[in-house]
Amino acid sequence: MRRIFCFLTLIFLLNGCAESMALLGTSATNGKIVQSSFNSALSYGVKQKTGKTPFQHALSYAEEKKMVKEKAENRIQPCVEFLEPVSEDICTALKKRILKLSKVQSLN
Repeated sequence: MRRIFCFLTLIFLLNGCAESMALLGTSATNGKIVQSSFNSALSYGVKQKTGKTPFQHALSYAEEKKMVKEKAENRIQPCVEFLEPVSEDICTALKKRILKLSKVQSLN
């Protein structure tokens, strides 16, 4: 009875250590204790230095790329009637070239 009481008391007291205990339990079965502890230490260091976990960094990077892609898609426009819609940069270069060629033709 005393053994069960001590075991239950330890479960409640060590509740905050569950994350590290899970780490040891999973890595011991796979034989990758060093790798798991290195990953945990690295994640902890990144979290302390930047305030974000590596997973949060990956999510913010993906969201940033998504926003850049959406912005680029919004800038596509038809600049000449007979051509397909192109990006704004290509359109301005094409308009400059057409203007330059029209000036040359008007001189001849």
